[in-house]
Amino acid sequence: MIAATRAAAGVAPSHVARADVAEVVDRTAELWRDLRGARVLLTGATGFFGWWLLATLAEADRRLALGVRAVAVTRDPDRCRARTPEVTTWPVELVGADVRRPLPVTGMFDAVVCGAASSSAATGAATPDETAETIVAGAAHTLGAAAPSGAVPFLCISSGAVYGPATAPVAEDHPRDVPASPYAQAKRAAEVLCTGGAGAVVARCFAFVGPHLPLDQHFAIGNFLADAAAGRAVEVAGDGTTVRSWMHTSDLAVWLWTLLLRGERGRAYNVGSDVACSIADAAALVARLAPTPVPVVVHGRAASPPGAGSYYVPSTARARHELGLEMAVPLDDALVRTLAWVRGR
Repeated sequence: MIAATRAAAGVAPSHVARADVAEVVDRTAELWRDLRGARVLLTGATGFFGWWLLATLAEADRRLALGVRAVAVTRDPDRCRARTPEVTTWPVELVGADVRRPLPVTGMFDAVVCGAASSSAATGAATPDETAETIVAGAAHTLGAAAPSGAVPFLCISSGAVYGPATAPVAEDHPRDVPASPYAQAKRAAEVLCTGGAGAVVARCFAFVGPHLPLDQHFAIGNFLADAAAGRAVEVAGDGTTVRSWMHTSDLAVWLWTLLLRGERGRAYNVGSDVACSIADAAALVARLAPTPVPVVVHGRAASPPGAGSYYVPSTARARHELGLEMAVPLDDALVRTLAWVRGR
């Protein structure tokens, strides 16, 4: 198990994210030549996903002397620097802007990543109009900023939410009803804009776990990890029958960079783990892996019929068969790594 190897090597908890970032660069060594001397635009890329993209790009630049520069658009550069002070040492220019307006960036870019809204927008039912505007207008303005550069690699970060309800792993050609949430509707619209306007590769992202995952939002696995690290009972708000899967963020970064630089233009790829796990089982696993094992408390009543909770798991056959992508970090190892990061904060 990789976690055991890391422990034996003496990797301190505070260095967990750094070791994971180095692992990403090791696994993607053949990709980085495409970005030598490149200027890369990233929008909506200073949150959870953004930290991983910028950190791995900076590590590749440091180790391989790429001479790469990133332009990262964020609403609040000062807050970003305060939250992530290491960004000041990276080859990154933070540009303060609201993606709902034309972006104040100029010049040519060699690659573009459009992630025009934080995944926390998925819970933005109280502000559905703002959620939709941020995603759709953000995609349109990213396209506008990228247009002078021509047909450069362009990645649209979308969501598995575009598929709507499912009862089994969904493939990219899964029949899609009109999704109920403004978030999912907007992600679909952004996909259409980006594939039509830039021939983008689309990454339909599912659920993830790893350093820098928010621990106090709607991410169940983050809440479980916060409970376990604090020595509290791991609390499940529902009945635990909802089914999810989680990919570690080092795998996420490997997949996103590969999709950007090797994916087929105009094609969508699911990104996530295809190993299904109920919320109750995930909670039990986190509780068992805690520094001191803790109990699990399930607050919700059993579903009727049993097991009728929602199902959110991708089929990843396309990414595996077409691009040779695989998951290197199993869930138990992903949780051990993330717990070490949480405890070392």
